Amino acid sequence: MATRVEWAPDAVRRLCGELERQLPGVLAWYGRETGSWWAFVPLTSGDRLVEAVSPRDLREAIVRALARA
Repeated sequence: MATRVEWAPDAVRRLCGELERQLPGVLAWYGRETGSWWAFVPLTSGDRLVEAVSPRDLREAIVRALARA
């Protein structure tokens, strides 16, 4: 079983802010209870909610969702 990383609140705010600045319209957050990184991705074809295990994976999932729009 994978060990859950405990993210400091300041790090979460910084990482989510970076994603939101790089990808306008996206809302990103870390789920303390789920241990997952999440993003709301607004798309003309229908909004998406994406989940990932790390900030890097979340960015990749967002980019994939945007490319499919």
